[in-house]
Amino acid sequence: MAAKCAAEFVGTFLLIFTVGCNVLGGSGVWAGVSIACVLMVAIYALGGISGANFNPAVSVTLGISQSMGGPGLDWQTVGIYSAVQSLAGVAAALCYSGLFGESFNLAPAKGFSWHQAGACELLYTFMLCFVVLNVAAAKKNVQEKNQYYGLAIGFVIIAGAYGAGAVLAAASTQQWHLVLMCPVQALVLAGAALTSSSSLWVPAAAKKNVQEKNQYYGLAIGFVIIAGAYGAGAVSGGCFNPAVALGIDVSSAGLGFGWCGPYILFELVGASLAAALFQVVRPGDFGGEKSAITELVSEFLGTYILVLTVGLNVLGKSKAGAYSIAASLTSMIYGGEKSATTELVSEFLGTYILVLTVGLNVLGKSKAGAYSIAASLTSMIYALGDVSGAHFNPAVTVAIMASGRCPDLTPVKAASYVGVQILAGLTAAYTYAYIYSGATFALGPAAGFTWASVAVAEIVFTFVLCFVVLSVAVSERTKASHMFGLAIGSCVTVGGCAIGGISGGSLNPAVSFGIAGAQILNGGYGYKALLYSAMECAGGLAAAGVFKITHDADVAVPDKISA
Repeated sequence: MAAKCAAEFVGTFLLIFTVGCNVLGGSGVWAGVSIACVLMVAIYALGGISGANFNPAVSVTLGISQSMGGPGLDWQTVGIYSAVQSLAGVAAALCYSGLFGESFNLAPAKGFSWHQAGACELLYTFMLCFVVLNVAAAKKNVQEKNQYYGLAIGFVIIAGAYGAGAVLAAASTQQWHLVLMCPVQALVLAGAALTSSSSLWVPAAAKKNVQEKNQYYGLAIGFVIIAGAYGAGAVSGGCFNPAVALGIDVSSAGLGFGWCGPYILFELVGASLAAALFQVVRPGDFGGEKSAITELVSEFLGTYILVLTVGLNVLGKSKAGAYSIAASLTSMIYGGEKSATTELVSEFLGTYILVLTVGLNVLGKSKAGAYSIAASLTSMIYALGDVSGAHFNPAVTVAIMASGRCPDLTPVKAASYVGVQILAGLTAAYTYAYIYSGATFALGPAAGFTWASVAVAEIVFTFVLCFVVLSVAVSERTKASHMFGLAIGSCVTVGGCAIGGISGGSLNPAVSFGIAGAQILNGGYGYKALLYSAMECAGGLAAAGVFKITHDADVAVPDKISA
């Protein structure tokens, strides 16, 4: 244990000290490289020693997971690790403050209150811990010691640090922690990426299935930071780590002290929520037994889908309404390790995080919004792809069903997915509106463009997204077993950059409904979501049609979509 504690202290200290030196030293262009390099060094040097959690929230979520019967850490180790990480954070912060004779304060950004910053910390700490649990601790993703994880994670920090620096440039002195946000998450990234070589992070006793060799966990966890950096960073500074919050607050006590308390509280709530929902989406990792949470979520979703089906049939004047309603009930009653509940919770969570990140980037005027949004999608695909297929997009669901390559995606199931995705989009939109005190933004053509321009843009780039999903996640011939999440997420970067200035680059009916639904608060019109959704679904159907031609040579049909 002494060696492990020393490793946790050294890694956390070096990382936070390097971050502070870069921020206060005004390293500018090379700050990201410096921070990424120290992260990479720490990964290679300490991963096999302690597992490199470097974040009390991550340790706590692993402790909760194990206490519920899943994979994780025992509470004694959680306590020891958390204390060491906190001590290292404070020591590093005091050292860089002493070296430069100044510090930067911890507080919500100007114009935001504790509850808004707290919401950001909670939600993205949840996302971070949830992704860690799913890609690094879940039974399916436990093993595989690949050789490039350090580079992959280090380069994520290079990308993220520059983005946060750009946000910081226009901020006041007390907002220096915005630039700290991305690099500091190296603490978490390192811990996540090093899991494979640590017997502490995922104990040998953790029941696992080593058949699936996951080579993407470092990338998945790293991309959480990019998602949070540009979205939530403009509100809370984006610590997502109690050791970081404590270290910054202690070192800047002369400028004001106390914000670390609320920050840490929200971060730990996020970590707890992650562990609880980890059990919901992966009950098999907990012995397959139903928990109270699983049962309540199951009841909510089952009833929701049933009543939704009733309403749609009545309003649509269906001639087979009774049969449709009975089919929805039958579908929701059916269970198993991957039950309708786990799949729908998976679709809700992934879509919620995606749309939330969209809204926070737009309202925060992020200069790298497309990349941040793509990162959120990539991370959640890797986390939940083997649970529900990680569609997170009604157009993708339509494309997969139309392709005929997924027999278990019946019309009833597809309708359930679409309903939950749209619900998640609306919920996320009202969340970002709450964080920004009621501010929203409109859906529609940008200045100088027409609806015809929007139609071309949305159809073409939704086609790109759906076609790539079908190619890398459905086709046996071109399936990308480890890079599927990155490939699909990159389509959002492509579309967001290419047509963001034309249509906004929604590419997703859940995003469109969320944006339009929230804009109603400020006098917007909901019908625009229907227009966008029609275009996006047309792009999905076109993708399915082309896919049938280009991939006609496929000889095997997968049983489950893993994207």
